[in-house]
Amino acid sequence: MTDNAEERGAECRGCGMALEGTPYYKGGNARHPKTGNVCAVNFYGGYVCSDGCDQVSTRRQERSIDEHVRSSRHDR
Repeated sequence: MTDNAEERGAECRGCGMALEGTPYYKGGNARHPKTGNVCAVNFYGGYVCSDGCDQVSTRRQERSIDEHVRSSRHDR
C-alpha cells in the first residue's frame, strides 16, 4: 500500500472516485457518495461504482495478467 493508504477511504477501482466506507482490503462495504447504494465488488477484487467501471477494471486487470504471462515466457 502507499504511504497514506490508512488515511484514505474506499475508492472505485475503475475511475478512482472516493467512496464512503472502508478500503476493500479492510473488509466491510462501500457506498456510492451520491446514491448511497452499496458498491459492487469486482471479480478481481476492489469496489466499483458502476457497471462501466466494473468492465474497465476487469479489462485493465486482464491486460495486466496477459502482460505478466508474456513477460514471464521470455524469462525462460
